[in-house]
Order: sequence, then structure tokens, then C-alpha cells
Amino acid sequence: MVKSLLTYFIVFCSLLTNAQEASQFNVKQIEVPLNGDMYSPAFWKSSLVLCGTRKDRIAHTHLDKDGTEPIDLYVLNLDSSFSSGRFDKKFRSDFHDGPISFNDSGNVCIVSRNLRIDHQFKALQEDENLLGLFISTFENDEWSSPRSMSVNNSSYNCTHPALSADGNTLVFSSNMPGGMGGYDLWIIEKVSGIWGEPVNFGSEINTSSNEFFPTWIGNMLYFSSNRKAYGGLDIYQADGVGVMASTKLMGEPLNSAGDDFGLISRTQGKSGFFSSNRNGSDGLWSFEMLFPDFEGCDSIVDDDFCYTLLEETAYGLGGIDALVYRWDINGVNKYGYEIDYCFPGPGVYEISVDIYDTIIKKTYANQASYTLELANEEQPYISSPDSVKLGQEFYLNPLRSFLPGVEIGSYYWIFSDGTLFTTRNPSHSFEKEGSYQVTLGIVGTRYGEPFKDCSYKYIVASNDATGYSDTINEANTDYNAAITAQDIRPMGAFEDGGQIVDSEPPLENTDSAAVVHSIEFARTETQLSDTNAFLSPISDHYIVNTLFDPTDSTYVYSVGQWLNIGEAHETWVEIVKLGYEDATIYSVQRDSLNDLPLNQSFTLENIEFETNEWEVTDETKEKLEILVLLLKEFEGVRLLISAHTDDVGQDEDNLLLSTKRASAISDYLVETGIDRSRLENRGFGETRPKFDNETEEGRAKNRRVDFKLISSNEVEIIPE
Repeated sequence: MVKSLLTYFIVFCSLLTNAQEASQFNVKQIEVPLNGDMYSPAFWKSSLVLCGTRKDRIAHTHLDKDGTEPIDLYVLNLDSSFSSGRFDKKFRSDFHDGPISFNDSGNVCIVSRNLRIDHQFKALQEDENLLGLFISTFENDEWSSPRSMSVNNSSYNCTHPALSADGNTLVFSSNMPGGMGGYDLWIIEKVSGIWGEPVNFGSEINTSSNEFFPTWIGNMLYFSSNRKAYGGLDIYQADGVGVMASTKLMGEPLNSAGDDFGLISRTQGKSGFFSSNRNGSDGLWSFEMLFPDFEGCDSIVDDDFCYTLLEETAYGLGGIDALVYRWDINGVNKYGYEIDYCFPGPGVYEISVDIYDTIIKKTYANQASYTLELANEEQPYISSPDSVKLGQEFYLNPLRSFLPGVEIGSYYWIFSDGTLFTTRNPSHSFEKEGSYQVTLGIVGTRYGEPFKDCSYKYIVASNDATGYSDTINEANTDYNAAITAQDIRPMGAFEDGGQIVDSEPPLENTDSAAVVHSIEFARTETQLSDTNAFLSPISDHYIVNTLFDPTDSTYVYSVGQWLNIGEAHETWVEIVKLGYEDATIYSVQRDSLNDLPLNQSFTLENIEFETNEWEVTDETKEKLEILVLLLKEFEGVRLLISAHTDDVGQDEDNLLLSTKRASAISDYLVETGIDRSRLENRGFGETRPKFDNETEEGRAKNRRVDFKLISSNEVEIIPE
């Protein structure tokens, strides 16, 4: 059936994914020395058996009700002469005989023919003689008389048989009740020598259109359907075995504007024959695949999502037995400073590391939080055994291939023993011991552009192979079962298998900064007054610090200040007992000393002023915040502020400048709420250098402000 140019143009856009196949095959028509239509070939031994409508009946011709010549079976030798003749006389009746299908050994066949062959000299226009399936066996160099199969019924047609290589599975086309369209594909299995009941393939293959001419190529099923893609009948490939997952429309030149059907191959789809009427009548065509070149292939990388997670900058817990590190990975808890964990696969994982009190069963502090994104290795992936037994069939599949944005058009399998496959799920066996390279090539499109990629692995074949998988289901085993390796990969070092896309790492003590830990018991969007009832229970026992957190524009209410996170634990337990059950450690990194010395002079780095200026800058205010916290926390502590200069300029000018700078810092601290009586400020000018004023570096260090916390009693708890 020839289609119009308009129809071809309408469907062209939907066929772009098959455009690459146009260059993957060469096709040509076979000149068969027979007149009439020739179609639906089947391999038998070294020959083809195909259907024909050759007018060679001398006595009579029985036409069907449409006036069509009856179908007969012919043999075509696959040598250079293509000599032909009739197939065995056991398969010739006065009515339709064919198509036919053979098992791989060629000793069993199933043929489609009319159910009634007892009419004599009678045309079939008056009543309908439906089609059925008949089985025959080849024994002692002759075929047995075809026997009707149990699936036949005088109410509907069963035709177009496709017998599997082992002869135990039959696919056929039928318009029997329970189908999805006019003609559907059905499957029956033979168990213990008995054929079972037919099962419809379902919507994975069948449609409201007609499905005809099924054939097996290895474990891949091909068929034709009139879905108005390229033409009346177009060839489709069904992926998988058993319950089919999907179908693929074959591209040009296998399909054309005519009817194309009956594709067969003995080379896993690399070459073979099919039927087409693209030249006006049904004829036999050959095809040969143009196998692409694959170069620069990489060895397969096995995805490994197992890690030993450790928090490198975790705070010391001071030997407190109740405190442990708890990891929360998308709701899964693990305990310990270092844990082994296998992520279930690629994805986005929210990870938090908390310090947890195992006695009162509450979170003491959040150590760190991460958003971790894990992805598969981008590659064509070969799922198969790593070792196989000689002569034993094994399966391969590409289901774990990870190629984002790629629409896969074709799979190509290349074995170093010279074997090639073009199916998605091939099976193979090795006949000699050795290590064989298997390459998987994938051709398709990525975002509309041509795409080609490949990878390889090695499979060892021997007589004593262990761990061999002999079922396709085991070859498809979920990749998580293959994860065994354990790598030490600290959080923040996922360069091989993942990426931290967002993180809140813990704070670290450095030479110029200290992490100060307080106990946060509340946050509010508006500041609470000191007399607020919510603060009363805790303010009766502790000094409450109120800080503004610019990260989320909230006011933070906290108690205490510790450089060691474990030292706050006892106070935290008491605060929780007061009813503040959500209290946790609030850690802030301050530019300050590494410890909090009393009655010792210390210097805060980067307390700077403009030349000949004494105004406290915003940067300096941030540096002074630690002093504000200390003075508010320890009521009995006073602060001595000593400002110094280098020796540049007049002595009197330097003394006055340093005095003004010390006073400016004192004034700022008073503005923050510190009682002025607790502050003492002095200016010493250039009289107390700590470094050599002969160098610019020394002079810069001498332009400093020293502080001293003066106290004999450290007040943490207010006496009742």
C-alpha cells in the first residue's frame, strides 16, 4: 500500500528520533526467480521458506472471498543462484498455506493455513474459511502431516506464527476476543510438552491498530503494525523478553512509504531479510547494517555510594559520657564521630551532624548541616557477570546507563571474539577460555544533536567460573547490591561521587579567632523586654544575653559563654530542667583571644583607626562585640583599656591621640549597656612599644589597643 507524500510529511516530525537509522542500513531487493508476490521469509537450514502467490496450478485455482490467489510455500536457496522450488508437499493444500516458522534446529515448524481443506472444486466466496495454526515435525527426512493446534477456533483467525529458537514459545496474530484492536499479538508457552493458553501481550505492544507478522531475532521480538507512522505496515522492535517494556519504530530504509514486514536475521539484526511492497508488489529484500565505529571508549566505572563519614572539625566533648555525635541522613540516624554509610543511590540528601544527649534524649548542639547531591557516573553501563562458564549462555543489559538528556536510538555490542549485537538485551556464550572485552556503544540524540558514546568491561570465561549469573533477572539486579567498597571520605570531600551544593560547616578556632559557645533558649522576631514573663524563670538564675542575628533577622536569647562546648553541658541540663526544652548550644565565631585570661593584658587584632582619627569604625565595633558579651556575662569583671601609638610625630600629640582612642572605645562600650564604672581607659602614646619602631611592620604592631580583664571573682550564677 503506497502512501501519499502528504502523509509522509505529516509524520516526518515524529520520526526524527529514527533519522539516524537511515544511514545505519543498506537495503536492496532480491530478484527471486518466481512470479507473483513473495513475502514473509523464514530461515530453514541453509534456505529460506517464503510465501508466494505464483500461478502454477494447472487444474484449478480456489480464490478466497476477496478474489485473492491462495498462498503457497516456496524454498529459496541462499546461494548465488537463488534457485527456488516448492516446499514440502505436506504443506500444500488447495487453500492458503503460510506463513511458516521454524525452531532453530529446523525439526519443528508451525504453519498458518485454512481450517478447512476438504472443499473440492469450490470457490470460497460463499462462506468464510478462517485461518488457524498447525504444527509439524521433521523426522526421518520427512515432515509429518500438520496437526491443528488447540488455539484454533472457527470463530476467529490465528495466523502469522513466530516460533522461538528452542521451540517452546509461540507468538502469533489473532482477532480473537479479549484483544485491544483488530488483530493483536498473543503468546503461548509449552510446558512439559503441552501448549498453554494464549495470553495477550497487552498495551506494551498491542494497540487499537493491527499487529501482524511477528518474528524472533535472538530474544528480541519484531512485528509490523498499521499505525500510520511511515506506511500501511511498519516494522517495530519490542524491547525485552516476556512482559515487554516498550516498542521502537524502526527507521528508514527498513520502513518506507509502502508495507514493510516479516524481518528476519541470523546475525542478531546486523543483516537479514524482510518483505516490502515499496516497489509496487510484495517482494523479498535484504538488509545489512552499517555498524558505527566506536573509538576512545572508557572502562566502566562502578558507582560506589558507600562512605566513611567523619566530621573533621568536630568539637571536643570534654569526656562527657552522655554526649555523642548523631548523624541524620534523610531521617536515618547513625551515631559516632565517624560512621560507615551506604547511600541507597543517586539523589539529594539532607545531612545534619548533632551533638546528642543520650540521657535526656535531646539535641545539645548542631555541629554542621549539609545538602549533598550524589549522581551516577555518566556513561553507557554494561550489566553482566564478570565471569562465566564456557559454553553457557549469559545475558547483558544497559539498564544502568546514565546519560542525562540522551534519547537512545540504538545499542551496539562488540565482543572481542568478533561477535556483534544490535539488540538491547543480548545473550552470548564463549567457546574458549580467556578474558574477553565487551564494548557497549550507544547512538542517539542529546538535545536535538547527534550523540554517540561507548564504554567497555572484561568478562572472564573458564570452566571453573564462580559467581556466574545464568538468568537475565540476576543480570538486571539493582546496582545497590553491587556496592561493597568502603572509602574514607570526610564530609566536604565528595569530588569523585557527589557534590556538596549547600553547607553550614562548623566553626573553627584559629590563631586570631575563637568560637564562643552559649546556650540559646529562644529566638523572637521582635525583642523581648527584660521584664517579659517568658524570661523570668531563667533570668532569676542566669544573666540573659540578647543578640541580634542578621542571618535570619531574629533576636537570640542566650546564657553563658564558653570556649569549650563540653563545659556548657552542666548549665544546659539545668536550663532544660527549668522548662526551656528547646535550648541548644549557639556557637559564634568571634575575633578574640584563644582563651579568656583574667588580670592579664591582651590585644584584639585589627582594632584600627584612621590616621590621626579616634572614631570607632563599624569593623572595630564587630571586633569589640566579644568584650560586650564578656562584660555582660561576668558582672564582677572590670575592663582596662590601654591605647598606644608608634613613635612617628610629637610625643604630646601621640599621647593625646591614644587617650582619645581609649576614651572612644570606652564610650562605645557604654552605648552597648556597660556601666561606665566598670571601665577604665588610658592613653600611653609611644611610651610602651612592644616592637621595633625602626620598621614599618613594627610600627604597625605598636599602633594597638590592649585590654585587661580585672577581677578576683568570676560571677556566673546570681546568688539567690
